[in-house]
Parts: sequence; C-alpha cells; structure tokens
Amino acid sequence: MSFNRKKEFILNILSSNRSIFQKEAILDDWFKIQHYQIESTVSSEDKDCYGEAPLDPRAIYTSYLDFFNIAKKLDFNQGGSFVDLGAGVGRSKLLYSFIYPQLKVICIEKMQGRLKACEKSLSYFGLDTTGLICGDLNEIEIPVADYYFIYLPAGKMLNRVLGELKKIAKSKPFTLIAIESHGDLFDKLEKFAPWLTRKDSHLQTALERHNNNIHFYQPLESKEMDVYLKEEQDVFKKFMEVLKAEGRIQLTDIPKVYRHNFILSLSGRNDIELVIKDRSIGDNEDHLWLASTTDIETSLLKDHYHSRFPSRDFRVKQIYKIIMAPPELKLWRGLRFRDAEFMDFGLVRKILIYPHVQIEFSKKGRVDIGNLTSNIKTKSFFSDLY
Repeated sequence: MSFNRKKEFILNILSSNRSIFQKEAILDDWFKIQHYQIESTVSSEDKDCYGEAPLDPRAIYTSYLDFFNIAKKLDFNQGGSFVDLGAGVGRSKLLYSFIYPQLKVICIEKMQGRLKACEKSLSYFGLDTTGLICGDLNEIEIPVADYYFIYLPAGKMLNRVLGELKKIAKSKPFTLIAIESHGDLFDKLEKFAPWLTRKDSHLQTALERHNNNIHFYQPLESKEMDVYLKEEQDVFKKFMEVLKAEGRIQLTDIPKVYRHNFILSLSGRNDIELVIKDRSIGDNEDHLWLASTTDIETSLLKDHYHSRFPSRDFRVKQIYKIIMAPPELKLWRGLRFRDAEFMDFGLVRKILIYPHVQIEFSKKGRVDIGNLTSNIKTKSFFSDLY
C-alpha cells in the first residue's frame, strides 16, 4: 500500500460514522499499538506512579480525532514544529507523520516503554523516528517550537513546564493547546499564567473529559512579555527585600497577579515558612502552623497548595503570612526536614505557633515547646507574630 493510500485509509477512518471507540480501536490496531500490554510494562517500570494495574488508555491518551481536529483548526498544512509534552505512545507523531508529514513532531515522554511502542510502529511503516525524547518534564529542557500540546494535571510538573514556556515566550511566539486532565488545568492556566491569553475556539474533545473544550493559548507579544517579566522580577525583588528586612510579609500585600508565582519561586529555599491558619474539628478558635516553602507546589485539589514539610494540602486563603524561618525553631525544622525521630516522642509532624508554640509528634501528639526547651524568646516571638 502506497503512502498516499495509507493516508487515505486513516482519513477515511477519522471521517467515518463509526463511534469514537471504534475509530480509536481500528487506528491503534493499524498502528500496532497494544495499550494494555504497553501499560502493563509501564506499570512495572514505575509502580509508585502508576500502581499495580495498567491504566485505561482512554484516561491517559488523547484521541486521534482530537489531534486531527486540532491540526485542521491550526492548519498544519503550513508546516512548523509541534511538541507533545507528555506524549504517551506518541499518537500525535503517528497520526501527523501520515497526515501532515511536513510538520516536525517532537514527543517528550517519561516512560521508555511507551516511546518504544511508537518507535516500533514508525519503523514498521518506514517513517522518521527522530523526535522521540524519553525524559522527565520536571527536568528536561523543552525545545523551541511553534505549537505545544499539554494534557497534564496541575502540580509541580505543570509549574515547571509553564516556567520553561515563559522563557521561550520572551523570544518566540507560539500556540499552547490544552485538554483538561483532572479538572483543574484550565483554571490553573488562567489564574496563574497571566502571560498567556486564551483564544476563542469551538473545539470539543471526542472523549468525555472533566471539561470537553480544547483551549488554545498564546503568550503576550514580545514587548508586552518583556514588560510583564520586568514587573514580575521587580515585585519579587521588592518583597524578598521586605521579607529579609522585616522577617515577615502578608500574602495579600503582593499584587494578586504575582502571588502564585512568588510562592512557587520560593520552592528552592529552605529558610522560608508559610504561616497557615487552620481550625481543627471541635475547636472554637484558629491555630497557626508552619509549612516550609521547600518543594512547595500546587495541589491536585482546586485552589490548594501542597507542602512537603509537612506533607499537607491547604487552601490559598489559609496562607496567613510568609516569614523567614525563626532560628528558635532550627532543631525542630531540621528534624522535620530529615524525617527523623526525637527521642521517644517520634517524628515531627507539625510545628504550631499559635495559640501555643507546640511541636506535634507522631507518638506523643502535641507538646508545648516550653516542655522541650527553656527558650522564652520563642514564645514572645510568635505572640508578636499573631
């Protein structure tokens, strides 16, 4: 069968009256993609991430029809470059290699087993196998391109991807195509990436999703991007200077458009703490506890952050203050970072600073710091904070 006949076959399947599930199954079979076999291998590669059972391909892969409709919308006949961020088995590469051979497609995927399946299929049809990159989106350098596609949950990975794309946007315009993953992607893009502008589109996903829209975003134009980045840099610098000089700042003092990225910018530091306002079930008043900014990330829960030290989810509106880490708590913060036990009290689960300065241990529960240390300065410091 000639290349053109193969292309015609694919187009006939995509435009047929068959159900979306039938179309997916026919094309997967034709491309020799055996999902459950592939996902069984992937599950054994990374059980911490994927668990024991293979994942349903409908949950983790974008449909061929969605990729086809995206290409028609953006007119990939003009060529260009397309990067699939978290590409799975490379359905975009398989489809576009036949339908839009003039388009350069790069697939970035963490799991080697998925890319191997794509490479094997491309080789079978005598197609170009370059552009298949096995790498972690938390670490890999994202190449410059005309189009980027994401189907990702909100979280640390998305934050890192957006950070990379923001750098690229300084010198290169592009279109970001997004399909909702866990129900919070669009919300995060529009709240926390103000340098992206959503363009009107009327595309709907072929498969049922949390949100059935396919959204298209473009970064600010070069000069506007420079202004935004300069303002962001100035805001970050100003509030870091205030934080270092005064030891604390209110989150609400930071312009709303920059708050999220300011917090995430602190994720590489271990000398800054978020003061979280909380109330336990049955309590009549709030208490305050500390969450380190080290490895802070957006949570999978809507409008939440996730701290690693301690491992907790909390709402944005619960962030009461941002403070420089008090030297009075150096011992307890150190134990919390190292996940180390203190005598027979157990692990440090949480550091509370109001209404009482307490350490919450895994075995002894909450213990007043006065019973652990004679440092009176500690109590006065936190009374003043509240």
